[in-house]
Amino acid sequence: KRAVAEEANILITLKEDEGKGDFTVDSSEILAIESAGNYIDIHTSSNKPTTLRKTITSTEGELPSDYLRIHRSWIVNLRSISKVEGNARGYILQFENSNLTVPVSRSKLKEFDTRLEELSH
Repeated sequence: KRAVAEEANILITLKEDEGKGDFTVDSSEILAIESAGNYIDIHTSSNKPTTLRKTITSTEGELPSDYLRIHRSWIVNLRSISKVEGNARGYILQFENSNLTVPVSRSKLKEFDTRLEELSH
């Protein structure tokens, strides 16, 4: 399976929950967002992860529709996925020009498959 990579060129600004800072980036640059307690690590195609004091739940509602929470600790940019490996017990996602690998939880497999299919049409 392979995702279709169409660039959206939408700027996203994620504000820290405490309002102390924010992070603005082109939507196509974000590969995935990882939860680390009350912090998130934003993995981009060009830099090391950026950490913000923000929960993954509050982040989820601020992202465009081509992002999907695929695990309790991960949100991915569906347009940035280059490879999907695995079976009905779970997938591992890979991204272009990155060593990052991200798991898809079993409870999210069906929704992931549906959303990836919608993007490829």
